Order: sequence, then structure tokens, then C-alpha cells
Amino acid sequence: MKLDAPRSVRGCLALAVLTAATVLSSCSDQSSGPAAGAASVAVTPESATLLVQTTRQLTATVRDANGTELTGRPLAWKSGNVAVATVDASGLVTALSAGSAAVIATSEGVSDTAAITVGTLSVGSVTAGGSHTCGLTAAGTYCWGSGGRLGDGSTTPSSVPVAVTGGLTFYAVTAGAYSTCGVTTSGAPYCWGFRWGSPDSVPVAVPGGHQFSAVTVGGGFGPDHACGLTTSGAAYCWGNNTYGELGDGTASSAEVYNGWYISSVPVAVEGGLTFSALSASNAINTCGLTTSGAAYCWGDNEYGQLGGGSTGSRSLVPVAVAGGLMFGRLSTGGYHGCGVTLGGLVYCWGSNSRGQLGDGTTTNTSVPVKVAEQP
Repeated sequence: MKLDAPRSVRGCLALAVLTAATVLSSCSDQSSGPAAGAASVAVTPESATLLVQTTRQLTATVRDANGTELTGRPLAWKSGNVAVATVDASGLVTALSAGSAAVIATSEGVSDTAAITVGTLSVGSVTAGGSHTCGLTAAGTYCWGSGGRLGDGSTTPSSVPVAVTGGLTFYAVTAGAYSTCGVTTSGAPYCWGFRWGSPDSVPVAVPGGHQFSAVTVGGGFGPDHACGLTTSGAAYCWGNNTYGELGDGTASSAEVYNGWYISSVPVAVEGGLTFSALSASNAINTCGLTTSGAAYCWGDNEYGQLGGGSTGSRSLVPVAVAGGLMFGRLSTGGYHGCGVTLGGLVYCWGSNSRGQLGDGTTTNTSVPVKVAEQP
């Protein structure tokens, strides 16, 4: 038997259901509550080393207790030592004098700190590339000039020195036309800049697991090439090999970039020679000095820059520089090379269109000529 509630009772039930729904809706709205408060602030980077009169942009991320990032929250920046470094409302730090400063970011009573160290540029060695320069200091490696090859993590040019990132300690760096390579204190080679493909804005380890005592970078015509010297005197090269500048007996590679043959992995220089120094030219050849003082070159030879007595034909392996001279030092330029003999005399060979061989002429030569002595 079905019992229907009186109309008045049914009305009360409907009101109760409606009231309950309203209460639930109200509770649901209140569950979202006001905006969550800041529980943490994280400043990036946590620490930075700057030179006097340089700047560094810091950023701060605010999160709630659940780790959710909160945007649009008020953020205040403060320097603990304004004599060393100041910071503006955007987090841009300006280095003023040598010393240390704690830069603090605060939001809704929660703070985080970045440790800022400011030093002066005291360069132990310097190397100039195509349109950038790098220097080794006690505080680290710094570069300045064209963007993308400074190793600071950006592609922005800088008219003041910026620190090479990565926390690596280099004891030698060499700048090429478009890139830079360095050797760490443990002998590991790293490179950064425009080598091939996208620029490496931070140091990238050279593959192969080699340990080098020195490294040299050339380039200027196509992608750069570089060579490293092991402690045992073995030479390895990588990069552009279109003209045989890697010295491995080939002028090709399985890797091709924009029509250029490259090797991203160091390959051994042929000939079994033991070198004491290497110099990759700003053009497309390389020279090396053996432990006995003999000079050898390989790669392009359009202007006689290999010094072997001929012009035109490139050499895919090292050829001896003519004349039987013994050198203590060696350096390559654009399309010429020079060496200093054990007796202190300077000889040069290759292109001489601007008098760069120093022999009183502008005639190219494929054999070493003595640089004229001053009267």
C-alpha cells in the first residue's frame, strides 16, 4: 500500500533538499577559500661570481605549501652589502667593488638568499678569437665579445667580461674564429660556441675520453677545427676536415654539416710523430712542432702555408717544413706560419700579400724566409 505524504509535508521536504543543496554549494565555494599563502621562495642562481661593473640577473620562484608555483605575488629584493653589490626591483645585481654580498628575495614574509662574490679581473692569460676574447683568472674563466661563443649560457654579446658557466676549472683556453676550447686541470677538453649546428652556449665535453695537456682552435673558413696534445705527445684533431686540416689522411667524414665534412670526435693525426706544440690556423691548416724541434704542417696549401716547398696541393697528413730548421716556438696565422729557431731567429712562410712574412717583400713563399732584422 502506497502512502503519499500530505502536500504540506512534501513542501517541507522540498525546502529541506533545496536548503541542503545551497549549504553544500556554499561549502564547496568556501573550500577553495582565499588564495594560498607563500610557503617558500627559491632564488636562481643560488650563487654567482661577478667582476666589478658587471651585472647578473637573478630570478625568484614563490611556491605554496603544496609546491605549487604562485605568480603575481609581491617580491622584494635587498642586498646585504650595498658597497659590494646592489640589486634592483627586478632582481638585477650590479657589482660595485670586490667582496661578498648576500642578495635576499622576500615574498609574504618568506625569503631566500643568493651568495654574490665580486672580484676584479686579474688575468693570468688571454686568448683572442675571431670576434671574442677569453681570459683565465684566479676566480675562473671569463669571455667577452660576440654572443653565443662566451660560454655564459646565453647568445647575448657582452662588451664586458662574463663568467664561463659550468663550475669547471681550466688551466688553458684557446679562442678560435667562432668557438673556444679549454682543458681542465684534470686534462678534460671542453668546447663552446659556434662549432656546427646550434651554438653551444655552455662548455660541452669533447667526446672520446681523451686527456690533453694543451688544445688549439683554428677556423675562419667554414666550421672551426681544433687539436689536442696528449702528455705523451700524440696529436688528435676534430671539427672541419674538408681540406684535410685534421691530418688523419682523409678529407671527408661520415658527418656533414652544410656541405662541410666534420668529425665531432677527435681523430689521431697520421705519421707517428711526437709533438711538443700544436697550432691550428685561422684558415684551414694546422702545424705542429715535434719534440726534436722540427716543424710539420697539414691541410690547405693554396699559398704555400704548409712550408713544404710547394703550393696548391693540400696535404692530408703532416709534411715537413722545408729548410731543416729547428724551432723552439711555432705559430700559424691566416694563411701563413712562423717559427722561432733555437737561436732566436724568426722565419715565416706562406701568404705575404700584406708583408706578413716580414722579409721586406710582398711575395708569397712556400719555404721559410728569415724575417728582416731592424737596422
